[in-house]
Amino acid sequence: MVINKNSELISASTIKVWDINRGERLKTLNGHTDYVRSIVLTENEELISASDDRTIKIWNLKTGLCEKTLIGYTNFIKSLILTKNGELVSASDDTTIKIWNLTTSECKQTLV
Repeated sequence: MVINKNSELISASTIKVWDINRGERLKTLNGHTDYVRSIVLTENEELISASDDRTIKIWNLKTGLCEKTLIGYTNFIKSLILTKNGELVSASDDTTIKIWNLTTSECKQTLV
């Protein structure tokens, strides 16, 4: 779970955005076809999610739409972190770690 600057709570498994002050669900982000294991927020308030469907999605929280899908794993993606220089690091059950350039959506490096 993460909380953004608008005091909205974002939960995983299926991605839901909640107004924690009013206790209301604002939206559900649809696009993953399996369980969502990890989510992170960028400095620009984009949400990044990793799923058992072997994809990483980058979401516009204002519109609720998926802007990009990163593909490159052969098994569940378990965790995500953002580095200080704006790269995304992801780890999978396929025993690899990938470092992604979020500007180009390309995998820069795969660690085995």
